[in-house]
Amino acid sequence: MASVAEELTKALPSLSESDFNNLLTHLATQSLKEHSDLQFLSIEDIEGVIPPVAVRRLMYYLKTPGQLIDTEDTLPSCQIRTSAGSLPPSPSLASPPTLVQRPDWMSSFEIPWQKMPANLRQCVAQGLRPRKQEHLSMVRIIVQAIQEKCLNPTRNQCSEIARQVIEKHPKSFADVTAEGELIGCGYGSLLNQIKTRIDHVNCDNTLVRVRRPKQHATCETASSNESPTPSKFSKTDCYGCVNWHPIDLPQGETPESVEGKRKEMVELFSVEGPTAAERAWVEEYMIKTYASQRYTINANPPPSMDEIQEKWPFLFLKRFLCNHFATLTGIDIDARFVGCLGTKGKKILHFFQSQLARWNKEVRKVLQDIEKAGCDKVNHGVACTLTTMAFFKDDVDALFLPADVTTTAADINRSLSAPSTPRLIALGDSVLKANRWMLTVDGKVIIGPQELPDFDSALAALFSCFYSFNIQYQTEAENTLEFIQRFIVRINPEGSKCQSRTQISRRTGKTVQRKNANLNPVVAAFIRELVDFEWQNY
Repeated sequence: MASVAEELTKALPSLSESDFNNLLTHLATQSLKEHSDLQFLSIEDIEGVIPPVAVRRLMYYLKTPGQLIDTEDTLPSCQIRTSAGSLPPSPSLASPPTLVQRPDWMSSFEIPWQKMPANLRQCVAQGLRPRKQEHLSMVRIIVQAIQEKCLNPTRNQCSEIARQVIEKHPKSFADVTAEGELIGCGYGSLLNQIKTRIDHVNCDNTLVRVRRPKQHATCETASSNESPTPSKFSKTDCYGCVNWHPIDLPQGETPESVEGKRKEMVELFSVEGPTAAERAWVEEYMIKTYASQRYTINANPPPSMDEIQEKWPFLFLKRFLCNHFATLTGIDIDARFVGCLGTKGKKILHFFQSQLARWNKEVRKVLQDIEKAGCDKVNHGVACTLTTMAFFKDDVDALFLPADVTTTAADINRSLSAPSTPRLIALGDSVLKANRWMLTVDGKVIIGPQELPDFDSALAALFSCFYSFNIQYQTEAENTLEFIQRFIVRINPEGSKCQSRTQISRRTGKTVQRKNANLNPVVAAFIRELVDFEWQNY
């Protein structure tokens, strides 16, 4: 293979490194490994692998060797080529892969359970979750077995293998919540671990590296690739919903009768305001007009919040907003938050507090603030949310805006420049010590502190907004919101409710291309740690 690479270097001195490696890998899969094999190469064999001009240049060189431009021209920097045209010793060329991938290798692949650690096999037999080190050992053994068949499998192939593992032993390896409910497909974390391990093993082997060169986001591409601004609501955002766009009206109702009920409610609200919600028939009318509410919200183009509020004023009261969310998703969000948030919040705080040395300075700072305020005095829901945001390196301002305890809704609307995506206004000395809340959307208060007496009710209203009004998660807080969605509310579809094409790197702080994944790997890994921690400590 080294002689083939040397000949290709002479023929194509200006070919980019990525194209050169793609060509070399392609030829290896075609069993072309000796210099003498090049005479049998045809245009059809390499068409589409390298640029058309490079294809013609190579074919011309093979027919008339030595007639092309001298190789003393400047060559691109390449790990497997030098300016002298010689090949440095490298593992990928000195020992090229002798295995040619069979397209049907998956049909004969078997997971080598007999090679797994004894402790892991014992856990699997008892339906228990293995410890982290044993789990990672399993991943390494699976990857080793895969690479005996195929050095660089596709993500779809890895996905099928991960699915087989979870299908055979769901209790031991599936992504689940504390209640045992599947998160997404159930094997997203294992899939990411397998693919990451394969990429790590292949990192020094240019012949089996990932097929496409990575494209780095620039400021210019980032701005052009951005998803619509948060104030624009998606008309197809049915993520996690069970009744997003109902077709049928309630029995006995017609479009005219439903419209009549809507007008009655608008007229009543204009006279009596929020106190009209106490009338029994208002709740009945809101139930019967649910389909019409969805037609308004799902309209194309999407309506503004003011337009929705003008047609459905009662929908902007916490009680009816949460009722709408329940019909939309099949989940009583108040029941999920009240009590559950405090209980799970305590366990999450214990998870962080018992492993202080592991965490970054942001997490330790939040934990110090909680200790100063008094663990028994702070709301555990607020405390665990702030700690989780610090862990994910999400911006606190992306969910919470602090304000003086005497601030009114009119003050907020008049003076505070609130973002378009939903935020909670924390009334108090700090977010951690706040005891009254307000909810803003589109830069204006839609639910005041009289309806949000505690954090549980405030977070329920905030979360309901994203689903009820088709709002995507803001990128700056997407990890925290998805964690709340999956671990607290227990809405666990595949995919994400944040569709931005770029994101801020947690490691460098720079704008990078967002990776498409069926399950947020950071959130999935964190939930898995929490579940394993709870299993070992409670």
